Amino acid sequence: MENNILMEGKRIQSAARKALIAANSSYYSWSADRQELFRATMGPDSRNRVDSVLLKELMGISCTALNAGDIWNDLAIAQLNPLNWAKLLTQGIGQDMIYLNESIAENTSLLDYDTLYAYDYQDYLFQEKVNAEEFSAYQKRDYFAFRFQLWVRLIIKDQFYYANFYSLAGYLTCMLEDKGSDLIQTLIPHEYVDGKDQGKTVKGGLSMGYRNPS
Repeated sequence: MENNILMEGKRIQSAARKALIAANSSYYSWSADRQELFRATMGPDSRNRVDSVLLKELMGISCTALNAGDIWNDLAIAQLNPLNWAKLLTQGIGQDMIYLNESIAENTSLLDYDTLYAYDYQDYLFQEKVNAEEFSAYQKRDYFAFRFQLWVRLIIKDQFYYANFYSLAGYLTCMLEDKGSDLIQTLIPHEYVDGKDQGKTVKGGLSMGYRNPS
């Protein structure tokens, strides 16, 4: 079992190396800092070339850079783990090859922030601005670090992991919300129902449809 995992890791590393060369043939002649900057700020054309190589090397799917994204999006979730591992090696930064699976402003990368706190605070300011613009009755929230979990991908001891970053306050808030949702479900059984008005803005919030499953 351990040998199989080791072999899979080497296969993924080999695919990532080929993909980075496809993205830019000079990649392995650069300094470590320039390589990291390239991974963090890679443009869409380079990303598409990376995806096409990874699909070929790891899934046996031949495609071009033009249609690689569509093929990738159509894959089953169960097929994505080795691809996401390899792609992390082409996008991650730092010793852990960390990749923040969150929205970042255009023409900005995680390298533009000294800390994850700096990113989180900037994201808080952005969310507050958007909410205030969309909802006239919106009441400003005070900031505390990592109110919402950050989804990340990273390498730990040569293995690929999905992870969530919390603050203690954010973690406790999340747990309380989950317990509250479970209690509401117990007292008032309901399920999500899609509809033509789903997600539309209404006074005080968004339109959401639910029904009693019984």
